[in-house]
Amino acid sequence: MAVSTLIAYRCWDLLFPAALSWLLTAYALCLLDLWWRRRWPSSHECWREGLAALLCINCFRAGAPWLLMRHFLDELCPPAGMGMHVAHLLFASGAPKMAVHLLAVRMRFSVSIIVQLAVIAASLSHNPSICAAAPLAHPQAQHLTRQVYLLVSSITSLVGPAPGPTPSSPEQQCAVLLTWLRIGIALLAPLTWQALLEARLFCQHEAQRQQAGLPPERGLHAVVYSALATLSQAGGPAHAAIVCWLLLLLSWTLSTVIALPPDASLPAPMPA
Repeated sequence: MAVSTLIAYRCWDLLFPAALSWLLTAYALCLLDLWWRRRWPSSHECWREGLAALLCINCFRAGAPWLLMRHFLDELCPPAGMGMHVAHLLFASGAPKMAVHLLAVRMRFSVSIIVQLAVIAASLSHNPSICAAAPLAHPQAQHLTRQVYLLVSSITSLVGPAPGPTPSSPEQQCAVLLTWLRIGIALLAPLTWQALLEARLFCQHEAQRQQAGLPPERGLHAVVYSALATLSQAGGPAHAAIVCWLLLLLSWTLSTVIALPPDASLPAPMPA
């Protein structure tokens, strides 16, 4: 609700009917969640994940929030340097807001993966419009986009070239970077944190069962949480650096595969 209020306050002059409907839906879902939690707490605890999923999906459903973001971006000035340009890319990706919504609501790890993948998949079709916004389509901005793309690409290519097509235009490089930020910040980072937290809670649960004389949990979830707990307790800074490197490589590989059409690396035809 705080995020929706901030958007309404900052972009009130830019609101159009579809964007206003989107914001009102976000308010309605938040108020429904609060009312349900106070009125029937036991029912809310059992079935809250359905409403939590709706809250996350409404974050970037349809085209209204992306049109609002495009209008807001068009009001900004072209970047004066690399730092400002990276800030524009980060904001344009929507990744921080996606991550905030995922961390603010409580869902099981398996449900969180499905919901966040659906949100990111729905955002792909809006990349061309966002990359055509004024502060990203400016020639200086496109030059900075290419520098950022080449930097990340060179880091990840140390272990081999990424599969998939190679962007052949600044717009395609922008699309890959936006998708990479969403996958890294809005998907892998919060889900990694959630997985480690749930693994720690599972270990506490297993210790309580052992003290009570009960057998350990069985099933796929027990195997997964035990493996996550073992990975989180092993190693030190070197182990953490390897995990971060693998997450970086995975997010970049996924971005180059899903953000571009298969023939994206082909040169554009010359005008007649």
